[in-house]
Amino acid sequence: MSRLLATPNLEVEAKIDQDLLRARLISRRFFGPALVGLYLGGGYGRGEGGQRLVQGGWAPENDYDLFALVRGGKLEARLWRWRVERQLIGELQAGQAMEYEVGVIGERALMRQRPSQMLHDLRQGHLCLWGDCEALLELPCEDPAGLPPAEGIRLLVNRGALLVLAAEAEAQGQPLPAVRLDRFLEKARLAVGDAWLLLQGRHHHLLRERAARVQREPLLELPQADLWRARHASAARAKLEGFSAPPAPETLSRALEQLLPAYREALDVALARVQRQRRRWPFSSDVCELGLALSAQLRQRRGGQDFLSRWRAA
Repeated sequence: MSRLLATPNLEVEAKIDQDLLRARLISRRFFGPALVGLYLGGGYGRGEGGQRLVQGGWAPENDYDLFALVRGGKLEARLWRWRVERQLIGELQAGQAMEYEVGVIGERALMRQRPSQMLHDLRQGHLCLWGDCEALLELPCEDPAGLPPAEGIRLLVNRGALLVLAAEAEAQGQPLPAVRLDRFLEKARLAVGDAWLLLQGRHHHLLRERAARVQREPLLELPQADLWRARHASAARAKLEGFSAPPAPETLSRALEQLLPAYREALDVALARVQRQRRRWPFSSDVCELGLALSAQLRQRRGGQDFLSRWRAA
């Protein structure tokens, strides 16, 4: 049983441990005495991290999702986020193949966080790298049935934006590297099934359990539900067992072309479901507006930079 990987691999885990030791040292120096705790979230934090077969062996596949708990409240956290984006991310990624994301939460605001899939998954599955290892249990996101259905839209938007990014690159004659495009496609294939679990109050922080639920539970109103079940199963298997070398570029391009309209169709149905519940979840408006913008972008299939700029700003 690996504490980081879905499928144990001592060589890959040793590489991740080196990266995390370096990240911990850099982060402690950066935050100084303001740092209360540093945590690893994402797939590695939940013990379901991915790996990919590359030339010369296996290598880590996921990005590193770090979370810093700092002294103070929302204002202090906002100021630290500004510094993180302009300084810390660059220091962490200097000379590294892996990408880093760093979230910041203020200690005084910990119990007042709005429920979200990200915070639920972080609360339920993380690795404490330094500091107060019990602090995140105070996050008010324990029950997945209490997550707003709009979190399903947020997931579809975030993964759909990657498809737009890939389509824009193709249209400009500068397709993404095969490994990156393959990763984007797999994320999108997982996203639809995972989003439907969120819409139905059936989310789980572990991919193994979500994969089982997608296969056995009704995905109400989802167009081509059986096809999306097959896509989810294939992507989950690759994530949990390890990604092989990506297919040929032309195969990936065809897969992107076929996935875009199906993804938009699923997004439109999800939007309609969430908009029917707006009275119960009034703060879902912003993410729904971004979802509508994504749907329009997927329909017209060109000029994606405007949508991507809006997505990044959000």
